[in-house]
Amino acid sequence: MAADVQIVFWGHACFGIHVDSQPFLLIDPFDPAGLGNIPGPPAINIRYPYVIATHDHSDHAAFHTQPDAVRLHAPYMDDAHRLTIDARTVAHDEFGGRLRGGTTQIFSITLREQRIVHCGDLGERLVGEALAWLRTPTPDVLILPAGGYFTLGADGASALAADIMPRHVLFCHTRDDGLPLPQLQSRDVIAKRVSAWPQRHLASLPLSKKANNECRPVVVWLERPQR
Repeated sequence: MAADVQIVFWGHACFGIHVDSQPFLLIDPFDPAGLGNIPGPPAINIRYPYVIATHDHSDHAAFHTQPDAVRLHAPYMDDAHRLTIDARTVAHDEFGGRLRGGTTQIFSITLREQRIVHCGDLGERLVGEALAWLRTPTPDVLILPAGGYFTLGADGASALAADIMPRHVLFCHTRDDGLPLPQLQSRDVIAKRVSAWPQRHLASLPLSKKANNECRPVVVWLERPQR
């Protein structure tokens, strides 16, 4: 039997949440035209009923690519779908957002008792209340940018994952994730930082209520769907 909730990776920082094997919510849609002269990942070839973006940069908020989707904003609650979305605003960089473009939201999405946290373009190291909010309850999935330059890099992202200890970690926004910006670090660099943790390469991540038996996060590298 398929898991109730699945995570699909479309590229860059864009993830789809599927429910009962059907598209449900798309997070941070990108523009396939890319940035400058660097093309983005291939266009998403399915339609989602709902879409949400952590911030308004074109590589995260290309709503025109999902013209029929209902755009959601945090906070949001939908009892019929057992969905709640909360958010915290954080800086895009270590200088309060002055260097790389202001702020981004972190979304805490709870869907059918699964907590999925998408950290957007987080660039600052979190402490205090913001870190406590991320930790409790323990995320089933923590999605972290780790390419550096525009966001946290390998060191900052891996340190944050170690502070939070989610069931699963998905690193994104790297040079290998469909928008090959030369400033970004590769997946290999990040994988070496977390080499002591179990790592899986999957087409999608199924979620269930079964607890993770690992004492460390499971790092999941999702591959973009083949066209």
